[in-house]
Amino acid sequence: MNSSLRLALLLCVALTASSTQAATPDLFGMGSRATALGGAFTGVADDFSAVYYNPAGIGGIQEASLTIAPIFAHPSIWIERSKGQQETKLPNARGMYIGITAPIGKILGIDGLGLGLALYTPIDSVVDATVPARTDTLFLPVIQDSYRRMSATVVLGYQITKALSLGLGLDLFMDLGGATVVTLGGPQHQWKKRQPLSLELRRDITLDPALYAGVLYRFGRWLNLGLSYR
Repeated sequence: MNSSLRLALLLCVALTASSTQAATPDLFGMGSRATALGGAFTGVADDFSAVYYNPAGIGGIQEASLTIAPIFAHPSIWIERSKGQQETKLPNARGMYIGITAPIGKILGIDGLGLGLALYTPIDSVVDATVPARTDTLFLPVIQDSYRRMSATVVLGYQITKALSLGLGLDLFMDLGGATVVTLGGPQHQWKKRQPLSLELRRDITLDPALYAGVLYRFGRWLNLGLSYR
């Protein structure tokens, strides 16, 4: 590949790239079985986690279900340096999934219509502010939010034929966006006297909705094809 072609490809990537927001399912998956199967679950999509992986799997469900699934993750980042690896610890992910599936078509008289709901909420805190105990030096608090965010997803799946299902949903991702304002209160002379300062933290929480869509085609007992957009 010549240099001009490489430059053109890099420009295309730079022009089309955009910032993204990630919820916990994007980082760690949703449901133990779906997480183990990875992207292959898009073609299975037969439990509550189909809400995330492929909404079409909700179509045609026969029985209502309630799933409560805790999640715990202890992530780390390793940075390669000339002197060796340097590990950076990240905050743990502690949360709970609550998933509901229901064949609402039986109530509405529409065969093959299913409803799926999934709620993720962190168990501990949404924002963690770490403030040094010492007050004899100037400091700024360390604020960590990362994947401590809530999300709620509702989808409808419809089984058109025995082989073909479609799904559409909406994810309400509660983004910790906006500005983070840290105010170190107290008069200026407190800095010189090394007295404790009051700390005020404000973080804006906004809803960031996103569409989910999926198609599921069952060729036979052992072969499915699933496509999803999220």
